[in-house]
Amino acid sequence: MCVFPPHLAPDEQWIVNRNIFCIEKKHNPSRADLTDALFKNFAFRNMKHLNVANPTHFPIGLTSDTMAGTCSSLCEYFGYCKQSNWTKCQNMLLSQYNKAADFRMDADLRNILIEGYLNKFPVFVIGTRSVNSQAVGEIQTLILEQIASY
Repeated sequence: MCVFPPHLAPDEQWIVNRNIFCIEKKHNPSRADLTDALFKNFAFRNMKHLNVANPTHFPIGLTSDTMAGTCSSLCEYFGYCKQSNWTKCQNMLLSQYNKAADFRMDADLRNILIEGYLNKFPVFVIGTRSVNSQAVGEIQTLILEQIASY
């Protein structure tokens, strides 16, 4: 796994398909939380990594109980979804979780997703309003599997 100083440690660490994910996770993030997540993500991505056998990724994971649906900045359909204002998910693996008619993210969540897309670092948003914690774990695993395949 990843070893970090205690004051700069990621919130979650997952291993998916031999890939290590050190996730900076925020639930119902404020603007200050998002700034903190971006700072830590930048710091993590600029540290030296000695584990060549297992690729290491540093996504930002955001959850919100005020919305339904999910999106990832590295999704191959991100540009289409952004253009359509996230009205219809084209990602077949995630579309089953995006059937809710109210997939509206606030501007700050959209902006951090776009930042990840433009700068090619993983950010994902999971709306928890209409799913249980088991489904959140399944969604996160699907997203991490997709990140690992890039």
